[in-house]
Amino acid sequence: MTTITLNKTYFKNSVALAAKYAPKQGDFANQITLSANDGLMNIQTTDNIESVCVREIEIVNDNLTEEASFEPFSVDVKNLHKALKSFKSENITLEIQEQQVTLKNKKKKVKLPIFEEVFDISFEAGDSKELLISNGLSEKLSMVQHAIDTNNPRFELNGVLLSQSKGKLNIVSTDTTRLPVTSLDSVSNDDFEIILPRKGAESIIKLFSGYNLSAKITEESMFVETANVLYSVKLINGKYPEYQRIIPQSSEKEVEINKLLLKDLVESASILSNDIIIDVKGNTIIAKSNDGNVEVNEELKDNSSNIKFAITADKVLDFLNATLEEDVMIQFNGANMPIVFKTDSLQEVVMPLVLNETSEEEEVQEDVA
Repeated sequence: MTTITLNKTYFKNSVALAAKYAPKQGDFANQITLSANDGLMNIQTTDNIESVCVREIEIVNDNLTEEASFEPFSVDVKNLHKALKSFKSENITLEIQEQQVTLKNKKKKVKLPIFEEVFDISFEAGDSKELLISNGLSEKLSMVQHAIDTNNPRFELNGVLLSQSKGKLNIVSTDTTRLPVTSLDSVSNDDFEIILPRKGAESIIKLFSGYNLSAKITEESMFVETANVLYSVKLINGKYPEYQRIIPQSSEKEVEINKLLLKDLVESASILSNDIIIDVKGNTIIAKSNDGNVEVNEELKDNSSNIKFAITADKVLDFLNATLEEDVMIQFNGANMPIVFKTDSLQEVVMPLVLNETSEEEEVQEDVA
């Protein structure tokens, strides 16, 4: 029998994290694997798309002996988490035997069966390209998250393009009606393009916000790690649209506007309808619902451009909520042409609703991808 003691809260939180990635069905449904070496424990699991290893969980035995290491074994993560939640003590002791693990403190014990077959998960990257990111990948992915498509038959659009070239990592998504692009500095000896699935983008946003990251890229997977978490996700195999061709290289007219002012106008104009018209006439900006029942206006400073376009309010608000800067540049190339919303950290091409000068607006959109 092997006996170890762990901080209960840290152990419980690590198990809860692993539970999110445990398989929901199949021979290894709800299973996670625990192992330990030299006083540090690892918890790992996979659903065959995403894999996670919470590693180097400190064993807090008063006198560390060879018992601070043990061979891998697999348990039901749901039952383990329920048991851990029921304990109130600061630390918890695990007694590991051949067919069961016992969780205990001075007042309570819970016995859980160990599965006969160990749920073995590999994190070997093999032949890979390395990528170092000082910080900010999670934040940049969150900027384009709103435009990742869902259940598109063009599978590549259900993910995020990561395009590495000359020390810069460009991050792109599109749902065919809009296309946000952002970038960050990175270090890699290789240029590459990969498509990260939506689930992978969401996990990196949740797991690695604010961390310096080391990543490895293979033909099939992306591996991301910090000192305490190792994560991998299978990539989407496909050809992403040539997004550079979609972004206008120049603009006929530009209008700069305070982000909060524009947000307030769009929210006010869309209280009855998501389809709105934005009309800039010199030093006045008007936002109104497509049926004309709601209209709001504000003054602009130092503007001489006149632009007018119809658009869905949600698309404007998604961009405004994703960007960090105080001011937004709107670039315009004519009626019914793509609109570009731009700040220093993010630019987004959005297809407008088709504006008809007689009926003002028709609910028609074209693809950007």
